[in-house]
Amino acid sequence: MEKCVKCNRSGVELLETGDLRINHIEKVCEECLVKIFEEKVEKENLVCDECGTKLKVRIDDDIAWFYCDKGEEHTDYGEYLLEPLDPKEGESWF
Repeated sequence: MEKCVKCNRSGVELLETGDLRINHIEKVCEECLVKIFEEKVEKENLVCDECGTKLKVRIDDDIAWFYCDKGEEHTDYGEYLLEPLDPKEGESWF
């Protein structure tokens, strides 16, 4: 059975994180991922553009969402857990 690479727990849902461009993939539990991104919020002092409140983190659909819980018009953006491959030369994502 696979274990979280951060806390070694097994029997929990593991999410893939890393960078496909360099073929680096790790399996990490949601609890550890939230902690990792909360540390990023602290380290980089990520705050809401509207009110200056420190951002919160949630994991949804393989994306780490950084959000302000003050309202929908406040900061809300995400980062892929698994960095996708770059599009082929001459192609774009859109």
